[in-house]
Amino acid sequence: MLWAGLVTLAAVGVAGQEYKSSRACYHHPSAGGTIYDFQETDVYEAKNISLADYRGKYRQLNELQASYSNLTVLAFPCNQFAKQEPAATATELMNGLKHVRPGGGFEPNFTFFRKIDVNGESAHPLFTYLKAYCPATRETFSDPDYLYYSPIQSNDIRWNWEKFLVTKSGKPYMRYDPHTEPEQIRKDIIFLLQQSE
Repeated sequence: MLWAGLVTLAAVGVAGQEYKSSRACYHHPSAGGTIYDFQETDVYEAKNISLADYRGKYRQLNELQASYSNLTVLAFPCNQFAKQEPAATATELMNGLKHVRPGGGFEPNFTFFRKIDVNGESAHPLFTYLKAYCPATRETFSDPDYLYYSPIQSNDIRWNWEKFLVTKSGKPYMRYDPHTEPEQIRKDIIFLLQQSE
């Protein structure tokens, strides 16, 4: 199983910044911990889901589902970037996807978790873990007036739609800039699918 965690729902570019489309993660094989050690509540706050439940299970990202049946995508909405995910309830969030962003009746075929913080003092432990092993894709930050967290740290997630690719064994493999489209990570997905872990 491979999966990438999408940090939030809105993809908004930040013009004029230099960035790398991805950065390799540094997680030594002997280092303790995996993403499977974390849990979170689903978007409806109806059940607590252990990420260990995704070990060996397969889901498809809507854009890549025709190509990869063994890619699992987990989405973690966040409102720390220009307050672009203001939905107060799960129903409001899912209706926003269906009717507004991206709209047109869109329904994700991957798991959405409840809205969380990914940076600052209240950052979810999963994202603290991922950021510890995967350096930021750019040095610069967006205008501080659009960042709703503190303190700001060098490894922070920079904006909505930042992505992480994780190996079958739950170790972080690659971190992708918000500008990186899902199609651009295809080569890394193929590489990991060919690996035996």
